[in-house]
Amino acid sequence: FALESGSQRVLDEVIKKDIKVDQIYATIDALKRNRIVHRITFITCLPGETRADLEETFTVIDRISDSNRHLVVGIFNLLPLPKTSIMELLQKDYNFTPPQTMEGWIDYFPFKQERVTWHTKEHTALCFAVASMCPVPFYLEFDSYGGYQSYVKDCSGACPSGYLAYLVTRIQRLRYKN
Repeated sequence: FALESGSQRVLDEVIKKDIKVDQIYATIDALKRNRIVHRITFITCLPGETRADLEETFTVIDRISDSNRHLVVGIFNLLPLPKTSIMELLQKDYNFTPPQTMEGWIDYFPFKQERVTWHTKEHTALCFAVASMCPVPFYLEFDSYGGYQSYVKDCSGACPSGYLAYLVTRIQRLRYKN
């Protein structure tokens, strides 16, 4: 599921996604209860997003990941694409200029921090740091390597395995919580 944000304001005003945060909780609870593996994605660095909006997203992540070993969370930075309402908003309100040629689009990927014209450098750096915590399950607390390996097996291979991945997960968990 592409939930995009845990902030109801961002869902309503920026993304214009017709869902409520309470619906997110109800859906995830049903999937967890029925032991169905579910992958959830969020986007950071959305236009108009504030630190408080990010905190609301983290609150949603904390709540849906609580005792949920069937969950895989991905956090990605906004990648503005042509013909989308967000691209139009960025061009109109934030002086964003997308590539004008096919060659320019080649250099557009991966999207770089310096291309973000709609946030401060500090907010952009925070968003890129948050997104860098993936693909490890930073949102879960593992008390042992065996617990981590069991989770990796149960999540359909969506997370890296091995002791190094476990250590990186522990480090990313500390970063996320602090």
